Amino acid sequence: MEDERFDRLFADIDAAHAGEQMHERAGEFGDLVAGEIAEATLESRAAAAIGTPVELWAGEERITGEMHEVGSGWCLVAGADEVVINLAALQSLRLGDRVRAAAGAVSVLSIGSPLRRWSAERRECRVAVGRRTVDGRLDAVARDHLQLRRAGGGWELIPLSAVSAVRALR
Repeated sequence: MEDERFDRLFADIDAAHAGEQMHERAGEFGDLVAGEIAEATLESRAAAAIGTPVELWAGEERITGEMHEVGSGWCLVAGADEVVINLAALQSLRLGDRVRAAAGAVSVLSIGSPLRRWSAERRECRVAVGRRTVDGRLDAVARDHLQLRRAGGGWELIPLSAVSAVRALR
């Protein structure tokens, strides 16, 4: 009878010790995760979502689609249309629950890079600037501004820093 009591006592002590070790490991894991997140940037988190569905708010616009590319200060999302988003104008980015925490590939190219591709393709675009949108053919992209050819004639120059999103119209 006394042996049985000792067996239960030792089993209880072993279970308590195992529980302490489990909580200690969980705490260390939590500290590691918190440390990884503390080192992450918005760009690296967005890049981790490449190939997955996302929802963004930039300027006055809700943008949904699949994250395709992330660069220095911008991302490209493809849904019904392709949209280049200026991360400086991003209000929120909703990620799915399957996005990995590790950083994906962030391009070193500026926001001008995807816009220059569209310019070379002579794409019609809708540029979100503050509370307004401007439609036209993306004619040229300079270091700090883009040039739209307006439908009625003439040009509109828009500083890249003022752009929240550029949507390629199909």
